[in-house]
Amino acid sequence: DLCALIRRYFKESENKFINHAWQTLIRTLLNNSRTEQPNYDFKQGGDAANLLI
Repeated sequence: DLCALIRRYFKESENKFINHAWQTLIRTLLNNSRTEQPNYDFKQGGDAANLLI
């Protein structure tokens, strides 16, 4: 069982630190991507969304 194997070598931390680095990385990748940029701007209410009004 994979969960049992992971629990064997790791223990839950007492302090509840939440790492948001992956969210920042995804946001950065979307902002820098040429193919996703128009879709991301539209979803965020950027300039592309204003063109439809």
